[in-house]
Amino acid sequence: MPEWIRDELVNLAAVIGSVLDDPTADHTYMLRHTHEDLRRILDEDQAASR
Repeated sequence: MPEWIRDELVNLAAVIGSVLDDPTADHTYMLRHTHEDLRRILDEDQAASR
């Protein structure tokens, strides 16, 4: 796994963890944001592989 992907996933995990720890957080927004970030990471990896 490229280092930049690992860094992105670590950052994403930190965001998820902080939102899950906050009972007042908007979990639906967090899931949408997470999905968009994962899609971006996969798209960037695919583009870099070409």
